[in-house]
Amino acid sequence: MPGPGRARGAGRAPRDPMDEALGFLAHRSRTVSETRRLLAGRGHPPPAVEDVIERLRRMGYLDDIAYAARYAGWAATERPMGRARLTALLAARGIDRESIDRGLASCYGDVEEARALQQALEKALRGVRGPLGDRERRRVAGQLLRRGFPAGRVYAALRACPAADDDDVTNDPDEGA
Repeated sequence: MPGPGRARGAGRAPRDPMDEALGFLAHRSRTVSETRRLLAGRGHPPPAVEDVIERLRRMGYLDDIAYAARYAGWAATERPMGRARLTALLAARGIDRESIDRGLASCYGDVEEARALQQALEKALRGVRGPLGDRERRRVAGQLLRRGFPAGRVYAALRACPAADDDDVTNDPDEGA
C-alpha cells in the first residue's frame, strides 16, 4: 500500500503506452475514445496516445464499427433494446454516429429489432395474469419506450395482446386525439 503522499505506482518506471493499451484491450474490447481517455488518464502525452491508437487501428485491435456490431449482437440476446437506445449507449462510449450506423447496419435491422421487441415484451409481461388492463398496458408501454423501441411498434405489439375488455385497448397517442 502506498505510504502517505505517494501515488499508487510511484517509483515504478513509466509503462510504454502501447503496453498499457494492450493491457486495457486484454480485459475487454474498447472503443477508440475509451482507449484515448484511459491512456491520457495514465499521463501519456497526446502525440504518443494518437500514435498508439493509429497503430492499434492498423493492427485491427481498435475498430469502432466492429465494436458497435458486437455490442448490438450482445444486446440483441442479453439485454433487448431498440435501435434508438442502442445508438445512445454506443454514442456515450464515444463512438461517432457514422460508425454506429455502419456497425448497426450490418447486424441490427428491422427483423432484429422486432425480435428484440418481442423478447422485451415477453419479459415485461412475466407475472401478468390474464388480459392486460389499461394500467398494465401503460406500464409495459413505458418500459418498452424507455428501452428505445419505436412508439409505433410498441403500440402495435400491445394491440396484439388481449385486453381486459375489448374497449380497453391502448392506442397510439397520436391516433384519434
